[in-house]
Amino acid sequence: MSPDSTIRLFVPLIVGAVVFLVRRAVAADRTTVITARPGFLLSAFAFSVLAMQSGLVRSDPNHIVFAVFPMVFFTGAVLFSFPSRLVSLLAAVIAVASSLLFAEPAPAFRSSSLRYRYAQFRYPLTACPGGFEEFDHACYPAGFSAMLETMAKYLQQRTAAGGSVVIFPYQYMFGMASGRNVVGGVEQSFLAVGPYLAHLDVAALQRAAAPSGLYFPDGGLSLPIDGVPNFTRNPEIWFWIFQHYRAEQELAPGVLGLQRDDSRANRISMQARPLLVAAKSFAIHDRSSLLDLGDPAWPIESGDFLRLRVNVHYGPMLKLRKPERLQLEITRADGSRDVRAFVVEPNVSSEVWFYPWNEPDLAHYFGADEIQWRTATRPEITQLRLLVAPVDWVSQQPDSIAIESADAVTFSMAHQ
Repeated sequence: MSPDSTIRLFVPLIVGAVVFLVRRAVAADRTTVITARPGFLLSAFAFSVLAMQSGLVRSDPNHIVFAVFPMVFFTGAVLFSFPSRLVSLLAAVIAVASSLLFAEPAPAFRSSSLRYRYAQFRYPLTACPGGFEEFDHACYPAGFSAMLETMAKYLQQRTAAGGSVVIFPYQYMFGMASGRNVVGGVEQSFLAVGPYLAHLDVAALQRAAAPSGLYFPDGGLSLPIDGVPNFTRNPEIWFWIFQHYRAEQELAPGVLGLQRDDSRANRISMQARPLLVAAKSFAIHDRSSLLDLGDPAWPIESGDFLRLRVNVHYGPMLKLRKPERLQLEITRADGSRDVRAFVVEPNVSSEVWFYPWNEPDLAHYFGADEIQWRTATRPEITQLRLLVAPVDWVSQQPDSIAIESADAVTFSMAHQ
């Protein structure tokens, strides 16, 4: 949460509190004016304060707007409920003027914006402007429109009308563009964390048995959410798709068209080798901490993935705040270093998966032959460290972090 976001969250709280207190103090006919009744004032204010807590946990500008909306709405209702028409009119003028002058980052109804919309209303576009092309009755940049058409045709040719497709991780717009249903048991599966939600999502994938799909590696149209790679956030979903789909063709740079191949599930096997990372519980005393896990003795020419089992312990204040940022620092023998963010369910033993190499190379694992999976050199991993740091002033520091185990995991696939 930035200083500006803090102001946008707490100023409505302060103003709302003042307005609610003034309305309670001003005499009114409480049998006819609902907003003057103590029950309304107490419940509306309490509900608004609870809604604002979501702005503490998710502090980007859009969620701040959602968080303060109940307080703004109820404050407006209270302001306009005074018996004096003059007072209510004055409150309305002040509210509208404040919205136009002080809205951040920019007011929604600027004079230039109103003039632009009025011009569009009088002289509507009848053709896409230069550099844009039409797709499904809308104008898009020419390159993006061509991509929509290519991927929509790919899915339409391989699935029945109204059928299902699988998409990883979250580019559902291509399902909409093709007129197909995107399979999933969780509405926003790319945000699903924990075995329960992952099980719901995988169960839906199994039931639908979508014949085709799309895979977007991180780095192009697919971006990590809050810095957490999509594979690390949802390894159960990734592994299920990896075992049931193979790459058929590259539709755009790094974007794969997937074809269902259930034979992979029987041919793919997993081998896990324990690393020399001691099981240990680290007490966290500072807001920012660095935990050295040591040299893991990474097996040479082995290890596709790194798997940690950790338990991050938090106190009860986490119910009101957000957890601190957790990151794994990976150092390799060639001197290269990466920092990978991850999230875990608090106070529960959790498996965390990392692809400790170049993240876009994960797309190679959908190749029909295991030889295609590993195309780049992989220097030995020589050090692992956990970084614990606050996201902002609202972040809750963990009490301790228990490292339970660490493994290098390799997958192989038998020939048909």
